[in-house]
Amino acid sequence: MSVSLQFNAKPGDVFRYQGRYTSRTGTNTNRTEERVVAVEGGGIQIVDPNDPEQMVTVYDRRGYPVDILQNGASIKADMPEDVFDISNRLIFPDGPVNPGDRWAADDGVVHVDYQLVGTGRLKEHNAAEIHATTQGYNGPIKYWVELATGKLLRQEYQVGTTSTVIERL
Repeated sequence: MSVSLQFNAKPGDVFRYQGRYTSRTGTNTNRTEERVVAVEGGGIQIVDPNDPEQMVTVYDRRGYPVDILQNGASIKADMPEDVFDISNRLIFPDGPVNPGDRWAADDGVVHVDYQLVGTGRLKEHNAAEIHATTQGYNGPIKYWVELATGKLLRQEYQVGTTSTVIERL
């Protein structure tokens, strides 16, 4: 069964997440929120409504971060290069994929390999399970993304002795 992984969110959509970070010293949690500001040319602009600076991150249609806006103007040139690091980001393939299919993303510094593991249901949503591998992570980074919107439902990964789980609320 072929699936198209892409952003289908619309302006005004809000996605809330909780992150749980567990290490030998204990567990910490935090909550974040993303609001879709605009969808143009298959790309998506997202802001954290709780960010006092109201910076908007712009992603292309595959999910690469391509710009940061503040008050409607690009501040990309003023940002550190690692702001656009893809090592922990889900980058979509160019076209439809089937379970078992692989694709890669490269930002010139980081190379990430992805595989569509399968599709199913998670939290009452039709979802795709995708695994990614890149340097610095213990095992795969596991993503579950909602097929209807292209937005994250769950992410799991481990770096060193810290395990991370991010879930949509």
